[in-house]
Amino acid sequence: MRISTDLWLTFVVFGLSALAAILTNNLSAGGLGTGVGPAFFPWLMVFGMLFFTILLLIRTLWERQAAAQDNPGINWKLLGKLALFLIYMTLYAAFYVKVGYLISTSAFFILSMLTLGERRPIRFLVVPLCITGGVYLVFTKLLDVYIP
Repeated sequence: MRISTDLWLTFVVFGLSALAAILTNNLSAGGLGTGVGPAFFPWLMVFGMLFFTILLLIRTLWERQAAAQDNPGINWKLLGKLALFLIYMTLYAAFYVKVGYLISTSAFFILSMLTLGERRPIRFLVVPLCITGGVYLVFTKLLDVYIP
């Protein structure tokens, strides 16, 4: 069961990486007096997603060869969650500039954690806000990168 789930996840993340690469292809590479420009973080994210997805694919194919198990069929619950994540990412991309990084990213994290089953308010509220705020401070204060 986990092997088919990992394989589906691999294809979905590959597609999302390709979509992110296409959407961020026209961002300016020039910085604002620093070595890091507006295209740095999106491309760092794309390459990170691709790297870890390739690792997941290798592990999945390795385990698939080692395990001789029956194909359990399509996991509709998993496909529903993947579809929700695709909707969340589309909404995130649509509202990122209009609403801003802090609000849109926090909302994306909170919705994602709720979809994955997290029900403890301290975790699905505090953790996303701390991570989002920390990333915002690093990019705006340490790297002098403008984030909408």
